[in-house]
Amino acid sequence: NSTDAKIRFHELVSIYKSLSARTFSVLLCILSEIYGIILQTENKVYREKDLKEKLEEAKCFLERNYADPNLSVEALAAQADMSAVYFRRLFKEQYGIPPSRYLTSVRLKNAKELMKYPFLSLEDCALQSGFSSLPYFCRVFKGATSVTPAKFRNQK
Repeated sequence: NSTDAKIRFHELVSIYKSLSARTFSVLLCILSEIYGIILQTENKVYREKDLKEKLEEAKCFLERNYADPNLSVEALAAQADMSAVYFRRLFKEQYGIPPSRYLTSVRLKNAKELMKYPFLSLEDCALQSGFSSLPYFCRVFKGATSVTPAKFRNQK
């Protein structure tokens, strides 16, 4: 980390001021260590940025493909080229919500929009939003909103 580099730099300055016979080789060693610390820090920052980009791409993929009933956290993790467990943890850290819950919320939001159109049945709204069946949709919808889809539709 930067503290290690700072310590090594101060050592470098104090050795330079002492000007002993072995100063040059010691200075080169310390410079090499500082350079190594900088490279490690740079690589860590690059990896974190790379992971954030992968998560953002997976989130965008989810938002474009939520209607696919086969879309799963495992598929999103594969899209991001990481294990499902690691993906779940990073996604929650980044966005504050588990990916499965985020997928459900995107699907519910879309279903609510579709329910504004009376010519679409509730089943059509559910299936077009990525839910596998009407009963599952009703259960998830009621759990999230405390009202049934039919009641919600009639309130609008």
